[in-house]
Amino acid sequence: MQLWIPSISVKALLEGFANLGMDKSVLLEGTQLVESHLDEPYSAVPHEVFPHIWMQAFKLQPQASLPTRAALAIPFGAFDLLDHLVNTAQTLGEGVHMLNVFLWLVAIDTWLEFSHTEESDYIWVFTEANNPISNQWVLALILNRLQSRIEKFSIEEVYLSEAIPSAQEQEEFETLWEAPVCFNQEKTGIKLDKAVWQAKNNLATPELKTTLATLAERVDIKQFTTAPLSYAIRARLPKALQENAFSSADIADVLGLSKRTLQRRLAAEDISFKELLDLYRQEKALTMLKIGNANMSDIAYALGYEEQSSFNRAFRRWTGSSPSSWLKQKEG
Repeated sequence: MQLWIPSISVKALLEGFANLGMDKSVLLEGTQLVESHLDEPYSAVPHEVFPHIWMQAFKLQPQASLPTRAALAIPFGAFDLLDHLVNTAQTLGEGVHMLNVFLWLVAIDTWLEFSHTEESDYIWVFTEANNPISNQWVLALILNRLQSRIEKFSIEEVYLSEAIPSAQEQEEFETLWEAPVCFNQEKTGIKLDKAVWQAKNNLATPELKTTLATLAERVDIKQFTTAPLSYAIRARLPKALQENAFSSADIADVLGLSKRTLQRRLAAEDISFKELLDLYRQEKALTMLKIGNANMSDIAYALGYEEQSSFNRAFRRWTGSSPSSWLKQKEG
């Protein structure tokens, strides 16, 4: 039986390697794939592509720390919906649990395991995957996603199942993780202080949690054969809004569909184009306001609203308050 892996995971992995100076085309040699094959969110490629790319990467940079460095080099947003779901959480612990619930969006054989007692001041998070490389990579992805979101984020200890490296390699690992690293362990994981587990996410957008989680739950990618149309549309909305060509007819044309076919297929996924566009605008607006890198009129324009008043009305519908009032509440 052929096993498959979500294309988005392979694309993110390649992005991390590219940021380490590797040539993506070299990494894909022998896979019968080109990068454009990975552009459909939640489509799939044969499972053997993943270890093949790792084998090519280790030939180029044969360091034991490569999985950690590759994970730390993957930008936020590369995992699309999963990244944004994690970012809706108000605390680190909630974010890690959200990650575990929806990890299937980007992996078929990886999950997280938690260990703690009421008497202990610590919580342990372990990764469970089919090989040490995946375990180290996923663990470092958690670090990557959380350290930029949580103020004063720190790890007490790191546990890796890899063999004990040289003193120089151990020093490199501890520099990357900013924590003591224990090797030759039964499980791969991290030890966190409970205060860190409960630390606030400064960029949290809890208003989006239910909506994004519902969207994720609607999609059945268990067989990994084709990309749900809702995800293909979502992937194209940023560019469409930038080019001011974001009507359902515009998007249908980009996807090579008729408007009627687009509407029919979305109806089968129990969502409309209007809902998808509104959801993306809400997510982007809350993020832009949180980051504070644009004024209200810039945000309205970036989201395709012709008038500031139209954006204000939409924002009030999403949150129950005006953009300025919502921002003051968050800052307060």
